[in-house]
Amino acid sequence: MGTDDPRGSHTIRNAWIALVITAALWAAQSVAAKATADFVPPAFLAFVRWLITLAVVLPFAWREIVRERASIMANWRVLLLLGVMSTTLQNMVFYWGIKLSTATNAALLNSTVPIWILILSALLFKRRTSHGEWAGVAVSLSGVLLIMFGGSPAAGGGFAINPGDLLLAAGLVNWSLYSVLVPRRPVHLSSWAFITIISVIGVVVALPVLPIEWAFDVEYVFNGTAIAGILYMALLGTVVGTATYNYAIDRLGPAKAGFGVHLVPVWGMVLAFLLLGERPTLLALGGFALVLAGIGLGQTAKREGGR
Repeated sequence: MGTDDPRGSHTIRNAWIALVITAALWAAQSVAAKATADFVPPAFLAFVRWLITLAVVLPFAWREIVRERASIMANWRVLLLLGVMSTTLQNMVFYWGIKLSTATNAALLNSTVPIWILILSALLFKRRTSHGEWAGVAVSLSGVLLIMFGGSPAAGGGFAINPGDLLLAAGLVNWSLYSVLVPRRPVHLSSWAFITIISVIGVVVALPVLPIEWAFDVEYVFNGTAIAGILYMALLGTVVGTATYNYAIDRLGPAKAGFGVHLVPVWGMVLAFLLLGERPTLLALGGFALVLAGIGLGQTAKREGGR
């Protein structure tokens, strides 16, 4: 009839819309984490966040989890791995990093996710990668260094790498590995069931870390800012953000979905300026431009073997 399949085009369009929503939610999550980090320590913040998330999603997923319990047990290894990576491990590294850095740098460094995905796919899963793509990686990684140097003036002049930025980068490598592995989860499970399972894992894994945190006599201040930040991260940032990101990954694949997070820095810089008064340095913005240039170079390069 000369017309394209509307279902296919609608699916792709909806997947990209889901990525735009995900980017906005994640950008705001960095701002919420930065605003909350001075009042609630990382392990307890991760514990409370996933406990609230679990309380919200469990009623919607309970029947499915009971029905699919045999499948869940058969896939417990991959679910446990994904759960640890996307909850306690990711959150504690990220919260410590953003406490020492800025929400702006967290947003800028988010743009590196496609680079880490490409590197991990090549190293772990033998993805054929062209010389042009590796050149793009090199350009982008130089941009990462500029972002890290650009936000932290050194005591004697010049610039130094902020330890918080190193933690943020480590968290993004972990998230990129999660993005590569998440299609290997039991895809017949709904987003509600999957979020419920990883929420349980997040709560359980955070529990033994809490006494270690308490041993350092950390302070807990539950003011309006802390409560609002925790609720945002637990509900919108986690429940909605995880569902929209997994929806996009399942329809576009991890590599294409990774490029959707390029809106995170844009959203993040705007929100960090409006809500926290943060201004990105020119050096950090230059690094961001290099990251995008490297990604563009990698996308225009042909993969080895003509794929």
